[in-house]
Amino acid sequence: MHYFKTIEALVAANDAKAPNMEGHTKRVSDIAVEVGKRMYLRKKDIDDIYIAGLLHDIGKMNISDALLSKESDLTPEEAIEMDKHPMYAKKILEPIGMSKAITEGIYYHHKKYDLTGEPKDEHINSLPLIARIIGVVDDLDGLLAGRADDEVLSLDDAMHKIRQGA
Repeated sequence: MHYFKTIEALVAANDAKAPNMEGHTKRVSDIAVEVGKRMYLRKKDIDDIYIAGLLHDIGKMNISDALLSKESDLTPEEAIEMDKHPMYAKKILEPIGMSKAITEGIYYHHKKYDLTGEPKDEHINSLPLIARIIGVVDDLDGLLAGRADDEVLSLDDAMHKIRQGA
């Protein structure tokens, strides 16, 4: 119980830094769990997906409040800083001793299936399943909720955009 309460406290602290993304981590976690269930994954994998979904943006604790609350598009330099949040998450979570599946799912959630994306300097042979699920659901939630100046898309339009980028 303390384990889950600690995770919830970390998530609440992180979410408070970016009020414009309120509910994002919970939505990502909940939808990712549903994806895992529909893939008939084991309960242990679904539990790992739940935790990874909640913590996927925990590295944003190391990103400035001004950058997190910026409403306009990020400059290239700001985007580079924002792209560091999975690395920061890894540094925050590794000492806790979470499973490799959870930490890799969080660390690689911005890596694409073709292995482009962040972190650029990490060379892996295949993208871990949890990272694939969290990454797609993270993108989907951003499209449905809207980010910065982006328009909010319908589910059909968001899914079309996801398929285009697959």
